[in-house]
Amino acid sequence: MTDFNINIGKNALLPAQAIHYAKKAGLRVLALTYATDQVPHFITDADVLYDEDRSLNYQEREAYLKKESPLLQTLRETQKQIRTFSVYYDVHTYFAVKLMHIPPALLEEAILQYRFAGIEIVGVYGESISDTVEEGTNFAACNAKADILYCPGLIDEKAAETAAKNQVFLEISTNKKHAYCNAHIANIAHKNGAQLVLGSDAMCMEEIHNPDMQNLICKGAGLKIQETHSPDLHKKLQDNFYILRT
Repeated sequence: MTDFNINIGKNALLPAQAIHYAKKAGLRVLALTYATDQVPHFITDADVLYDEDRSLNYQEREAYLKKESPLLQTLRETQKQIRTFSVYYDVHTYFAVKLMHIPPALLEEAILQYRFAGIEIVGVYGESISDTVEEGTNFAACNAKADILYCPGLIDEKAAETAAKNQVFLEISTNKKHAYCNAHIANIAHKNGAQLVLGSDAMCMEEIHNPDMQNLICKGAGLKIQETHSPDLHKKLQDNFYILRT
């Protein structure tokens, strides 16, 4: 009963609309994704991002966020709005940024910036065979510790091993554009210990699949749907939220 890739924003669904449609389909845990190719630059002190031993308190973080771009301000407001809708619709809803077609060399910086801004899920659009995505994007996303690698296509062993090591979740897609590689993704994830998450990449109500259809798509990839529920992802997201608030 999960879908971690329902698109919102331009030419896609409105947040309340997406949550309503997903609930009607029988889903109860969602991530609404906003696609962007922007790499924000609002932090001047790189040590704040790269010093893993330093604990940044909430007041310091908020001071840095005053320098953020208009895009990040909009995204943070959207995230607050989604949290409100989630309560009223009684559906557990996360907000995700999906980084698309960003050069692999810039992905680490982009992921850090969005994560530092407090975005709940920072994902990367991977090397789908239905699109022409820069070679090396899969590995760069996994190496930079994205939360989710969407539509990873014919992901290789090196990227899958790195995904397992860095707790990057690989998407099993119910979207007809990206589902061709589901069996490969499932197999290589199992082989390397990487974890899976289910997503539709839906742009409209008709592309949000109910649990029965999700189950059939997973069976077609040789999976049990329970393998895509990923309780570890929820724990990771809750831990991230706690760190940003302490």
